[in-house]
Amino acid sequence: VQVGTSSWTQVNGGYYDSYALRTDGRMFAWGYNNTGLVGDGTTISKSSPIQLGTSSWSSVYANVSTSVYATQPNGTVWAWGGQGANGNLNDGTTINRSSPVQIGTLNNTSFTQIAAHYYNAAGIDTVGRVWAWGYNSNYNLGLSPAATANSSSPAVVGTLSLGDVTK
Repeated sequence: VQVGTSSWTQVNGGYYDSYALRTDGRMFAWGYNNTGLVGDGTTISKSSPIQLGTSSWSSVYANVSTSVYATQPNGTVWAWGGQGANGNLNDGTTINRSSPVQIGTLNNTSFTQIAAHYYNAAGIDTVGRVWAWGYNSNYNLGLSPAATANSSSPAVVGTLSLGDVTK
């Protein structure tokens, strides 16, 4: 089914949810919303696209089924979704969020790229360092050989830097 008649720049989908960015920077979302993944401040599922706020967005990254990350043209990163309990929203809490909350502000960190997985995520900051946060019981975050605790705030992954990783 065609979604609207506008020009789109990006589309991204999680397990239960979908997101699209228009050329004018507006973001639209739809899908199963019992944990707030649509990002409209509710937990009511949406069968057709709804616009998320009035902000301009530059990218959106949905993981498998637990959280969504989006960037704005000014470099800020925002997150929302229903698995805050694992710390994967990167806002320093373990609270679920049904509308976008700015992340990365705890360390004055801006990310140029985000990669999201099931219960965790990673990002590359503006100076090229790699950060990780979220679920870590299987050493998913790569923080240290002994670290298995979940991380609700970003932590630098060893000595990895932009020269060590690629998109």
